Amino acid sequence: MTIEVMSHEPSPIKLASLASTINEAILQYSHAESESERISALKSIDVTSQKLAQCAVEPRRSLMAFHFQPHKVLCVRLAIEMRLFDNLPTSAPFTVEHLAKQAGTDLEFTSRIARALGALNIFEEVGEDTFKQTALSQEWNDKFMQSYTRHSWDNVFRPMSSYIEFFNTTGFVSPSDRLNTPFAFAKGAKNVDFFSLLQQDPKAATIFNEAMTSFKDPLGDLYNFSSLQVEEDGVVLVDIGGGKGQSIQSIQSSYPNLKGRYVLQDLPAVIAAGDRVCSPEVEVQPYNFFEEVQPIKGAAAYLLKLILHDWQDAECRTILRNLAPAMRGYKSKLLICDIVLTDTRPDTQKVLYDINMFFMAGKERSVKQWHALMEGTGFRIERIIGLDNPVRSIIEVVLDG
Repeated sequence: MTIEVMSHEPSPIKLASLASTINEAILQYSHAESESERISALKSIDVTSQKLAQCAVEPRRSLMAFHFQPHKVLCVRLAIEMRLFDNLPTSAPFTVEHLAKQAGTDLEFTSRIARALGALNIFEEVGEDTFKQTALSQEWNDKFMQSYTRHSWDNVFRPMSSYIEFFNTTGFVSPSDRLNTPFAFAKGAKNVDFFSLLQQDPKAATIFNEAMTSFKDPLGDLYNFSSLQVEEDGVVLVDIGGGKGQSIQSIQSSYPNLKGRYVLQDLPAVIAAGDRVCSPEVEVQPYNFFEEVQPIKGAAAYLLKLILHDWQDAECRTILRNLAPAMRGYKSKLLICDIVLTDTRPDTQKVLYDINMFFMAGKERSVKQWHALMEGTGFRIERIIGLDNPVRSIIEVVLDG
C-alpha cells in the first residue's frame, strides 16, 4: 500500500517559537535549584518536543505512525519472550548472530526483531547487524519490568480487541461492575473479578505480582516520613495491599533510622507466595480490605499505593470505612499513592493511564474526584503532594473532626 503524502509546509514562525521554548526550558533545567524545578523543566522539554515533532511531520505520516503503536509493543514483547534482553553486554557491541545463538532462535527472524528494536531506538545500531544497548534496553533486562510488559500485552492489550463489542453490549458508560469487566468479557467469564480470574492462572498471577513490583516509586522523595508520630514500640507504617513489600523497601532505604515497626498486608495467596523484597524484620499479615476491619490499630501511617484506582467509588468507600476505626485521630495519616489528574488540561500520560484502567473497571481520578471520594467516609484530604510529578502523587488524608 502506498501512502500519498500531501504538501506540508509548517510555519517557520511556529517552528521557531517551539524551538525557543525548548531552549528556554533547557536553560531553566541547567540552572534549576530544586527537584521540582528540574521536573518542571524536563516536562516542558518533553511536551514541547512532541509538539515540535507533530508540527514538523506531515499529518498523514503521523496518522500512520499512530496506527503502528501496537507493533512497537509487540516487538518488545517478542524480544522478552525470546530473552533477547537477557545477559547482554552493558556497553560493548553485539551482533544479531550473537543474539540468535544466545536465544536459540532463527537468525533471519531474530534479525528482523533486532532491526525493529534499532529503528525504535531501543537498541543503538552501530554497524551492519551490530547493535549496542541503550538505557531503555537495559530497563528491560530487569525481570520486573519484563513482567510489566508481559502484563500490559497479555492482560490489557489483548483484551482490548474485544472492547468495542463489550461497550456495544453494555452501553458506552464507564465499566463499574468489578465482577463483569472488559477483561472478564474477553475471557468469556461472568460474575468474577479480575483478581479471582488471575488466581486461576498461577503463571499470570506471578507475572502480575512481579509487574506491580516494577513500580519502585521513590516514596522517600515524595513524602517526609520522618514527620510521622510513632508511639513507643508502635507501628510506623502499614502497607495495605503492599504485594512483595517494594514500597516498604523504598521507605526503609530512604529512612534507615525511622523508628517503629512495619507491617505488610495482602491477600493470603500473595502473602503465601513469598519472594518478598523487603527486610525479614517486616511483619507480614494476610488481610482482605473488603471483608475485614483493619486489625492494626493506631499506626502512624497507613499506605494505599496503587489500590484505590483499581476500584469504583463504592468499593473504595468500603475500604476506607474498614480502615477508619483503626486510626488514632489526627496523629494517624492515610497516605494514598496514586495518579492525580489536574482538573483542567491533565497530563497526557495520566489520561492514558485512566483509559488503561478500563480493563478491570478501575479509574484514575482528578483532584475534584479525589475530594468527592472522601465525602461521607469520615476522611478529609489535608494536602496533595507532587501533583506535577510525571506519574504518581501522595494524597495525605486524616480523619475528619
